[in-house]
Order: sequence, then C-alpha cells, then structure tokens
Amino acid sequence: MRPVKPACALTALFCLAALPAAAAPADPLGPAHAGKVQCFQPNMIRKTCHSIGAYSFEGGRIANRAQILIPAQIPLVMTLTSPVTIRGQAVCGAIRAQDFTTATFTANDQAVTEDSTKRLREALASAMAAMVGKEVCTTLTGSGENLRAEATIDGAPKPELGQDVMWVAPADGYRVAP
Repeated sequence: MRPVKPACALTALFCLAALPAAAAPADPLGPAHAGKVQCFQPNMIRKTCHSIGAYSFEGGRIANRAQILIPAQIPLVMTLTSPVTIRGQAVCGAIRAQDFTTATFTANDQAVTEDSTKRLREALASAMAAMVGKEVCTTLTGSGENLRAEATIDGAPKPELGQDVMWVAPADGYRVAP
C-alpha cells in the first residue's frame, strides 16, 4: 500500500470535522438522534460518499465515528472515533494523536494487514502532527438536502474545506467509496 500523502491527511482532517449538523436550532445533531448519518460529497446515483459521519450519545458524551475515503492506488477507508461537543450550531472536536494511532483501515471492504495498518497509522500521524490539539468546528448551511459543511480550525474559517453533505438513513444504502 502507498503511504498516506499530506493531501490525503487533509481529507482526514476535514472528515474529523465531519462532525456537523443542521436541524432544529437547539440541536444541530437532531437527525443523528433519529438514527441518520452524514454523507459528505454524496453521489446519489451510485449511493456513495467520500466520508460518513455517525454519532453516538452515551452518558452525556457525543462521539463521532467517521469513515473516510483515502485516495490511493487501492481506495482505502479509514475509520476513527473522536469525542465532539456542540457549540451553538457547530459541532466541534479537537484533533487528537490517539485518533490516528487507533484508526482502522479497509481496502475493497476487507481489513488491511496489521503491517499495512501500522504503516498507515504512522504516515497519518506524521502528516497530521502539526494539527494535533487544534479544534475543528463544522456547521451546516443551507436547507433540506442542499446542505454545505463549513469548517473552522481554531476559530479561523477554512472555506477550502467546505463540502456538500446530506443526512441519510443507514437503510438508504450509502457507503464510503470513490
């Protein structure tokens, strides 16, 4: 497997930011409470997403489980789970080194080898080292199915990280794929 490139790591960074929401003003994760997940860069014909963000709510804590497409010779999907908080209409989370060191990877829907996983984790941790400790916040703009995820890093707007997003039910059959 090819090592993760810094540009791919930026995709991973944004998908950590794939922690947004939009629904009722009081709860930007309203659709997640109803069992929906976020599909980033959706292809509605092929039912694919470049990443999927799912949320769990336990003991007053919120966790975002992100599945992220990493462009490579063989498309890789990285899965990691990070704690997030709601701040106004934004969903925020700090980038943590441990998220990269515990990430799992699949290629063609099969788990990658232990050796490849180790190399991918090391490459990703190295590429993302400068981002560790920074807070990524994401809000959704638009309405209905026409949503756009807008990100900030440590409070600074990052328009280059904007992506189309839509809430989908797991039964809708969307998956992370090119």
